[in-house]
Amino acid sequence: MIVYHGTQTEKLVPEKTTSSRYGMPVLFFTDNPQLAAMYQSPNGSLFKADITPDKIIDFKGELTHSRHFRNLIYKLHQKDYGVVMIDNVYDRPDASHPLEKSIIMVVFDFKKIHNLQPCI
Repeated sequence: MIVYHGTQTEKLVPEKTTSSRYGMPVLFFTDNPQLAAMYQSPNGSLFKADITPDKIIDFKGELTHSRHFRNLIYKLHQKDYGVVMIDNVYDRPDASHPLEKSIIMVVFDFKKIHNLQPCI
């Protein structure tokens, strides 16, 4: 599945040492290029990649900015999934942006990111 990721920098180099606000190596991609672009800073870039999930979860229209979502990420990391697709979710970088319905691809195993390239 083709998914997108907006960055704060010009490059995206997924490495095992890459950490996140969750305190673990994890990257989030979306099927919604407009949503990914919201996460892109003025000096950042928009990337696309081909990623296949190991597991699919229906989030039933809930928000990513919630305790439920954070707890789910921690639980999925403990179960050792490489990539989990969370379907039917609403996301935005912050309250200044509109909510966007999307699929979120949660990537714990960066080797499962294929054909990573900048969007032009």
